[in-house]
Order: sequence, then structure tokens, then C-alpha cells
Amino acid sequence: MPKKRRGQSPNKQLWTMPNIAWAAGFIDGEGSIGVYKSTHSFTACVQATQNDPELLNRLLEIFGGLVDYNKNRHIYRWRLNNRNFIYPMIRELYSWFSRKRQKECQNVFDWYENVKPHWNTRKIDD
Repeated sequence: MPKKRRGQSPNKQLWTMPNIAWAAGFIDGEGSIGVYKSTHSFTACVQATQNDPELLNRLLEIFGGLVDYNKNRHIYRWRLNNRNFIYPMIRELYSWFSRKRQKECQNVFDWYENVKPHWNTRKIDD
């Protein structure tokens, strides 16, 4: 059984134009962006699922997050829900997304700015 990969921070050096364009296209086609209810609160999340972890591991290298395996559904999932990393990531990808994903991003931006104004928006180190 595949092991759960621990969460990691983004690698801003990998935020190159080709990687940004690729990631936006991949997430646009295979992912979702939104504000979701967790056990006791709400959290913003970007996620994507695949049968093979290779492309998800690429997202993990670039943007950080976590890749885990759902043994019941036999799929891998990459997700990013760290409030300090999701906002800059979707801001960077926004112009590459379809209108549908841009609307999802806008929902996150609105929630982030209106509901959670106390969030720390620290910069990701280069």
C-alpha cells in the first residue's frame, strides 16, 4: 500500500512560466478549488485526483501540500489547504484558468478577504 507523503512547503524557484502554465491546465482539467467545510470550520483548498501519483507529485514539488492515497477508491489526491500558501498560488495561476476556475478562485478570494481578514499573508520565501 502506498505511503502518505507528508505535507511540504512550496518551492518558489519552480514557479516558472512553463510550470505555472502546466499546473493551471492540469488543475483546470483535473482539480477543484473552493472553500470546504471541515469538522469544525471552513478551509480553502485546491485539490486534484489521479490513478497514478506522478503528476500529483509534480504539483507537490512546485506548490507544496500533501499527496495521499484513498485505498477505498484506489486514487491518489494532491491537496493544498495551508492558508499561507493557497492564496499566493491561486493568484499566480488565476490568469491561466478557465472562467469556471476563475470563479472558484474568486470565491476563495472573497472568503479569504471578507471572512478571514486576520490571516497571515506572509510571503513565500524565494
